[in-house]
Amino acid sequence: MSAQRILAFTLLGSFADRLLTPKNGIEDLFKLSYARARFDEVRHAMPADAAQILLPAAQRALDALEAVRKGFFIAHQRKGGGVEIQMPNGPRRTYNFDDAVAKLMVVHRHATHGYGRGTRPKSVVSAEVTERLLAHHDGEIPDDLALLPYLYLLAALSRPEQIRNQIIDHVERI
Repeated sequence: MSAQRILAFTLLGSFADRLLTPKNGIEDLFKLSYARARFDEVRHAMPADAAQILLPAAQRALDALEAVRKGFFIAHQRKGGGVEIQMPNGPRRTYNFDDAVAKLMVVHRHATHGYGRGTRPKSVVSAEVTERLLAHHDGEIPDDLALLPYLYLLAALSRPEQIRNQIIDHVERI
């Protein structure tokens, strides 16, 4: 499964940079709220017969994000509304589950690209937050998370005009 996940992370980077251009980049692509919104767009744009065939795999991607959310066992044991982490200098920081899942998945994505303490892309989560998020999560990442790029491919294909304009803009910048 790790090869599928690495490929999925690479594809998600392409979607974030070129096709969907979410406001917060790759991090948004790991948010359940963003994924659900794209799923709903696709479902409404697609004929029912096609949806019956094409959407179950996309639903599995949503279910995988939900499972990652449930992996924050400490927050669920405390029956909290989010993931509360203790920062090294004393204050507590609380992330809603959507943001916590997104940050955790960005950490996993960057780990597959070899980003360490020395070289960091601008969207990486700080080392202090990374360590604490990992400690709060059970580490289970469902295999179906690799279907997330499929969902975003359907979303891109459901907006052909927007995608066409983005491709033209990209080519003109080259």
